[in-house]
Amino acid sequence: RTHSGGSTMKRFITSRATASLLLSSLPSSSSSSSPHHPTRVSVPCNFRGCFEEFEVSTEGVSYKNINIPKSILEDEINNNNAHEIIYNPNARTRHLLVLPTFHAKSTRQPPTHTITIRPLVIRSPEGPIFKLTEPNNEPDTIGPILYLHSLKMHLTKGFSESTTFSKMLVEAVKVKKGDVVLDLFFGLGYCTQEAILRGAKKVVSFEKYKEVMQLAKVNHPYSPSFFDRRLLCLHRDIINSISEFFKELTRIGYKYNACIID
Repeated sequence: RTHSGGSTMKRFITSRATASLLLSSLPSSSSSSSPHHPTRVSVPCNFRGCFEEFEVSTEGVSYKNINIPKSILEDEINNNNAHEIIYNPNARTRHLLVLPTFHAKSTRQPPTHTITIRPLVIRSPEGPIFKLTEPNNEPDTIGPILYLHSLKMHLTKGFSESTTFSKMLVEAVKVKKGDVVLDLFFGLGYCTQEAILRGAKKVVSFEKYKEVMQLAKVNHPYSPSFFDRRLLCLHRDIINSISEFFKELTRIGYKYNACIID
């Protein structure tokens, strides 16, 4: 959350779990509920990491009296796509957004109140399509993962949380307080985040695609904060430039206590 002119701007993520509860809470058209007196429902957001309050009525779903298109919620259920919602009570403040797809102004709030909804699906200019969302067909696994096209980039089956396997890897290399850690493939940064939580004083990570880094920034606190000074995440293709990779390590100048390859 950020503050602007005394009002609060909010950013959060809606996903399949959010949409399922919102759509199931909608009254039928024959319901006696008045469209002018919506029911407030609290539903999980940020991949079940927090709750936000929406309004549902025979008119549909709204947030802060701004309508949310039903097509957005159906996309989350049918295609397992997640969306970032940015609520801005002061539209005079400009925000740099990636792939904005829907804007709405409130009819029952001051006209400066707006919502921007963007899909957490990014196509790289090099071709790959990356998606931040919940695991497919794993309703008991809590937390987001990264997809490359339809390929799941995390091992989650059988785990209650999407970050569990990454935590196990970091535990296996025995990261401890004060360590300097090398994480060769950042992704969403789950191994990096666990190393930081275990007390690493520095984690140097490499990520080939800047689009993945963009999704990781949205994914905090599951992913590490890019403002954390203990994190150094470099946009580099280490596989296709091994010699440059070792030059980079020499330039950085750290001696590492542990190396994670995930």
